[in-house]
Amino acid sequence: MKRIQFTTLLCLLTLSVSRLSLAGPVTDDGEKLLAFLDAMHVEEHWIAGAIVDWKTGEPTGQAVKDDGKHTHCSQFAAAACERMGIYLLRPPEHSAVLLANAQYDWLVEQGRKKGWTAVADAS
Repeated sequence: MKRIQFTTLLCLLTLSVSRLSLAGPVTDDGEKLLAFLDAMHVEEHWIAGAIVDWKTGEPTGQAVKDDGKHTHCSQFAAAACERMGIYLLRPPEHSAVLLANAQYDWLVEQGRKKGWTAVADAS
């Protein structure tokens, strides 16, 4: 259940962070983060249903061999973190297959050692 919640939260944050209703004013750091994420043009990259390069979100041209339900939230999160100089489990350390589950496990088991801190809730 926690893995599903993490994946859902990851997708929500990466795909619609700039459109969330916020409870209070956005800080200067928050505005910088929104601008950074918007500049990655996630609406045009990391498109579901294709095999993509995890760093750029561009389609690789490889054929999808299964049902085509490929989403790339975890790859986008890894690419965004890499561009900010923050380590999050990513290819090639783990394949893109089930990457969100692996990121969840990694955050729980090793994240603190890499500077990640758990928060109580999405607020």
